[in-house]
Amino acid sequence: MHIPKGKDLLLPPKKNKRPWGEAPDKSSILFGYAGSWYAKVCQTRDHTRCIKLLKHQRSKHWPLSQECASVRNLVTSTGLGTGILHLQSEYDSVVVSAFRERYWLETDMFYLPFGEMTITPDDMKQITNLEVEGQSVFEGFDNNMSWSDLYILVQETLGWEKDETEMDFQLAGGYDPAEPHKPKIIKKLLLKNLRTKFEGTAAKERAGQVMDETTVRRTATTYLLYSLGTVFFPDNSGNRVNVHYLQLLKNLDNIKNYLWATATLAYLLDSLRKASRFGATEIAGNVALLMAWVYDHFPSLRPPTEWEEHDYVPTGKKFKFTGRQLRNKEEKLIQMREKIDAFTVEYVIFDPYLRIENGVDVRRFTETASYNGPLYHPTGYVMTNPRRTLRQIAHIQQRVVKENFKLSKEGSETKGPTIVLNYRPTPTEQPP
Repeated sequence: MHIPKGKDLLLPPKKNKRPWGEAPDKSSILFGYAGSWYAKVCQTRDHTRCIKLLKHQRSKHWPLSQECASVRNLVTSTGLGTGILHLQSEYDSVVVSAFRERYWLETDMFYLPFGEMTITPDDMKQITNLEVEGQSVFEGFDNNMSWSDLYILVQETLGWEKDETEMDFQLAGGYDPAEPHKPKIIKKLLLKNLRTKFEGTAAKERAGQVMDETTVRRTATTYLLYSLGTVFFPDNSGNRVNVHYLQLLKNLDNIKNYLWATATLAYLLDSLRKASRFGATEIAGNVALLMAWVYDHFPSLRPPTEWEEHDYVPTGKKFKFTGRQLRNKEEKLIQMREKIDAFTVEYVIFDPYLRIENGVDVRRFTETASYNGPLYHPTGYVMTNPRRTLRQIAHIQQRVVKENFKLSKEGSETKGPTIVLNYRPTPTEQPP
């Protein structure tokens, strides 16, 4: 019996030299396909030899219930509380890994046997109840502030003096007391240190400590910064947060005006772009959002647990995923690939949020459902085009013949760790 190994694991090149599994759009649009995980899966004879489950680094959840009523009320008033509350913390690595293989970074779409789908701003509203209209977090955001300006920002928001802030920057950079003469300083803060310094105001209050307005506001700001680094914009480190995010939290009364739904979505889709590349082993962003979206739209992929039929409330926790479902992940990934390969339109619910009252459909899409353009997160953007996913907004799918922003192969980079896509015209700062 021949056991394939090395190059024998791969299918021979096709006569036309095109990659195996290439979509009908071909390289004129999907010019980065050859470097994708899906291309490697299609080229490999034995799928057991082409498995890579994505890792997702996570920090511990900071329960808001541990904080005093004043902090809880202030956090809730910002509008971010619903995004924290309605998303589960467990990680379904099989679902996330299977769908990253189907993600095409050139169109920000999942390519499936029956056509294209993606996570839309309207999906975000239904899953998290976060706002999809308001001020862009990208507008005016500076991700390269000077050190002096950062020290001032931290002092104004968290109350730290320069020496304390500088030490925390060094600790985030991996400061080693054994080599104090070689400090590495980065513009990030350790999540664990943030929580240690500020958590537990409810217990402190019960012990007789007075929670004045300054302490309450600094604790609420820290809790929100921690949440940005663990729920909304988590990076691959799992233990650090970008200190520049404090710009978005400086005015606690203005936080509710930001487009948190589209910002969270854009950050996740941007992370999927990177995770779709062959060799990628990790994914950043709010993967619980992707899991909820898959469970909502594909009933056969829902976890085998009991759930309650909610009456039109956010669906982020509707289908509970637990750690018991993490066994035999490699085998389950192969099985999920086979399931997805067999999908037809009968396997998908294009609008799982349909709402019928007295025999009448009262479902209302958000105004962003028909938006075609960039979706911004603090440091970048992705592109959304509802013409590609008309079935998700209750329309008949037609061939896409127009793009408001045309992607150019020239000037784009899809192979390295840094993804660059060159659109014409170049997107400008604008919500959402």
